Amino acid sequence: MKNQPQQSKPATKKPRRFIKIAIICGVILVAITAIDIFTVAGGNIRYYAKWVECGERPYRRAALPAGIPYYQTTPVFSLFRNHHVYYCNPLEAEKAGISASQNQYEFPVLKEQGLPPPRVGF
Repeated sequence: MKNQPQQSKPATKKPRRFIKIAIICGVILVAITAIDIFTVAGGNIRYYAKWVECGERPYRRAALPAGIPYYQTTPVFSLFRNHHVYYCNPLEAEKAGISASQNQYEFPVLKEQGLPPPRVGF
């Protein structure tokens, strides 16, 4: 028998498959980013950017209905972050008129630094 050249196997479509997977992953990433930026159930990108800017977990304004606005540290995970203003530290929050206590207006950081309390409740 003469040596016959071996038939090569059909080439697999790995490059095309890789491109399809890359496109699908890109579309999913863009969709998640758009949902986070443009919907009520978002705001995480802005939150984590503020965390990086501050170097620590930021503070946010909280308030009971018809209560005194006070600041608190933000939870690490939350689906709804769009309607919050973030502060890097308690001093920033107190300068904005946000109390340290939910029961009465208290500004301990401003008092400690000898700064006047902001006008609130008017």
